[in-house]
Amino acid sequence: MRNAPPLSKSISDASWYQFTEWLNYFAKIYRIVCVAVPHTP
Repeated sequence: MRNAPPLSKSISDASWYQFTEWLNYFAKIYRIVCVAVPHTP
């Protein structure tokens, strides 16, 4: 993926989105509050 940085970033973003959806899904099932905290550089 070093040769295609935009593709690598796109795959990473899609993976992160799927992970956060998974967290929200299980938080809803187990009645846990899930809060997204923004990244600050």
